[in-house]
Amino acid sequence: MRVVMPLCEFNYEGREIKFTNNYSLESFDHNKEIPDNRTGLSELDISQISLENWALVVSNPNEYYRSEINLLLIAFRIYAQSNAFIKWRFCKENPSYSARLNERFRNLTMTSSVNITEQDLNLVKDGFLKVLEMYKISDRTKNALYFIWRGLHAEKHIDAYIFLVCAIEALFSNETSEDVTKTLIKRTQKFLSGIEGFGGDQIKRIYKIRSDIVHGRIAHTDKKDLIQREQNIKDLAKLELLVFSCIKRILEEKVYLKYTDTSIKEKFLNDLMNN
Repeated sequence: MRVVMPLCEFNYEGREIKFTNNYSLESFDHNKEIPDNRTGLSELDISQISLENWALVVSNPNEYYRSEINLLLIAFRIYAQSNAFIKWRFCKENPSYSARLNERFRNLTMTSSVNITEQDLNLVKDGFLKVLEMYKISDRTKNALYFIWRGLHAEKHIDAYIFLVCAIEALFSNETSEDVTKTLIKRTQKFLSGIEGFGGDQIKRIYKIRSDIVHGRIAHTDKKDLIQREQNIKDLAKLELLVFSCIKRILEEKVYLKYTDTSIKEKFLNDLMNN
């Protein structure tokens, strides 16, 4: 059985690629892939779907495939800065797998890539395999990825900002309530040491913005407040970049493996903080 999900906002000229035995990127022909029973699809839907040339394909989907596809789309954002998203799922063999998705990934506020290369997709593949492993390591790593997923879905600046900060907190907070914010900032600073743009003041500012949002010093804005809205977008872009930088280092250095044991994780982060 195959579940086919046309990729929107995805420009790529290259070969098909298998991410795992079950997940692949394949060329898409709407005339072949959309089931004959098109109930629920408008003419506008068909017109939009016909424009897509590529699809994510799941072979023999398991019960977790929808969550794992979300993790793959996170990997697209982290490793290719891609705004690719899915809006429909189609399955000719079993109509119950077909659906129109009400939620989708929003566009990144940080700089994104319009054209994706085969090299980008190879990075996505390697990253996705690590993300799958990270998701299953511990409740902390699972929750961190969940918060990233929510932050990348949220259309409102406040929602996205809070969820992405929650992801950082899930990864770097200590196991006690002592000096929570101070510990978070110092651990994040040390972990990102050497990456340009994330010095001490930058990390402190990100957490200050989070505090200002929660305590009402930064209000939910409407479309008329152009100056504050522009600043909010800039702040969110900086936070996206910070989260992606953290996750890339965690994945590439396999730091997530330390989260299998709380004492090992705490020793690593405390040693890092006190170095």
